[in-house]
Amino acid sequence: PPPPAPAPPAPPPPPPSEDEVHAAAAAAEGLVLVRARTATGYTGVRRVAGNADRPFRAKAGRQSAKQHGHLDDFATAAEAALCHARNAARAVGEAAGALHLLRRSSEASASSSGVESCRWSSAADSGRWSSHAA
Repeated sequence: PPPPAPAPPAPPPPPPSEDEVHAAAAAAEGLVLVRARTATGYTGVRRVAGNADRPFRAKAGRQSAKQHGHLDDFATAAEAALCHARNAARAVGEAAGALHLLRRSSEASASSSGVESCRWSSAADSGRWSSHAA
């Protein structure tokens, strides 16, 4: 008898979803796309009418009392969520940097030994506040 026919090859895995792609991008940057029980499924993202190509808007700033602006409009909710997460991380970094500057300022005035200054390092330099001797 002839040998049995080989099994057909397994089908390729499906491509990752938009949510998976943007969640992976966020994770690679140390960010999290925060899920919410909203029409878009994400915190900081809302649906906008009249723009069929880019119906999702990433919000900036506070989420209450009409004290928020918007960053940009996107084709998918996951893209808008990634933009919102990046903006939130940048705001936290700026606030931490301001606290660092205040702390350094008070330490410098309290001490007569050297004075240190702070500067923002670019994203290529890790995007963090660092101290430098003046």
